[in-house]
Formats: sequence, C-alpha cells, structure tokens
Amino acid sequence: YSGPLLVRAFELGGDGKSTVTLADLPSVPYTKPGWREAVVPALHTTGGGLYLGAVAPTSFWRAWYGLLSTDSPGCFGLQVDGDVFTEFILFVVNPGTSPGG
Repeated sequence: YSGPLLVRAFELGGDGKSTVTLADLPSVPYTKPGWREAVVPALHTTGGGLYLGAVAPTSFWRAWYGLLSTDSPGCFGLQVDGDVFTEFILFVVNPGTSPGG
C-alpha cells in the first residue's frame, strides 16, 4: 500500500486519563543490503497521531523511526487508516520498570 496513512493511539477500557505518545527519534540511514524498509517522515497531528503521506509504489515496507510510550499500564491500541481500509493493532502495557534499550 503506497497511499496515505493516519495512525492514532487510544486507550481501551481505562479511565481515559492514560496517554500514548508517538515521538520521533533521530533517523538513521538504513543501507544494509537485504533490508526491505524505506524510512519515511511523519507529520504529527493535533490529536497526537501521525500522518504518513503517500509515496511512489515500491516493494519496500514503509517505516517510521520513533518511540511509542505510555504514562501508565493498561490496554492500548493503534488505529491505522488508509484510503480504503482501517486496521487496529492492540497491545498491553504491564506495570513495572521499562526494559530499556
């Protein structure tokens, strides 16, 4: 899929006070032979989401280089909207210290 993407984070079933942050990290050049990703920039939306613009069709996957974090444990999700589809990615954040890295 080479069209635009809108990525928005949300909390599932919590008190509505938890947040998910999508933050940019410095881009690094990916030139290793055999890697099939093209790192693309994302624009941050006013609602805290990311907008990835359309790109020329290619066999590479698009990748955004960034960090996803929450301010508390819970169930969260990402809603990814394209021109003709919507996908949901769900994940759980357990309490405890960050594994780092």
